[in-house]
Amino acid sequence: MRNFIICLLASFAWMTSTGQYMWQGQAGNRRVLISVERDSCGGRTACFTLPENWITRAQADRLSISGDSLSASCQNNGIRIDGTFSGGGAVLDATVVVYRDTMRMAMKRTDRLLDLYYPHNPRPPYPYTTEEVSYFSQDDSIRFAATLTLPEGEGPFPAAIIVSGTGKQDRDGSFSGHRPFHRIADYLTRRGYAILRTDDRGTGGTSTRRPEPRPE
Repeated sequence: MRNFIICLLASFAWMTSTGQYMWQGQAGNRRVLISVERDSCGGRTACFTLPENWITRAQADRLSISGDSLSASCQNNGIRIDGTFSGGGAVLDATVVVYRDTMRMAMKRTDRLLDLYYPHNPRPPYPYTTEEVSYFSQDDSIRFAATLTLPEGEGPFPAAIIVSGTGKQDRDGSFSGHRPFHRIADYLTRRGYAILRTDDRGTGGTSTRRPEPRPE
């Protein structure tokens, strides 16, 4: 019994802390972040960030933390979260209501707003070599940053360069958490192709003009 009480107190020690704590969850392509912190009077305040709804740090007008449960809402933005903590406060199993849309999500503790997550995006470890490379334009005015992926084994390998379409895009073609160019490179490299994918000019690590003398 004594060990259980000690574990229970340790699990929810964060509730008495003066720091800021955040939990983030995702349903489809929508992220929800709730931040709880102490105010200047020693009470707790909460705010909501929902990037895909263009909401940043909307102040909660109601916050209740009791035992292992949390309930908070922001009436002006139609947001309500009701959840139960587990894992010593590491996870908030929550029902989230946004503009009458109801979502269930396991909101995990974080120290910042995380990118949208999709399981189909490639993740390491990869069964091939990945190198960060750079090269200059023909007139030396632009230094391009790129990723080169090489299959296992001895070359030479058939090769392809992924070129973006209209508009500025990074080497992964990132949008709303998706990385289609990364997926294409991963698929082809696993099948024996060397692939180069590059940030567009003025995007990611690629400059708009040469920032320093070209190395010899």
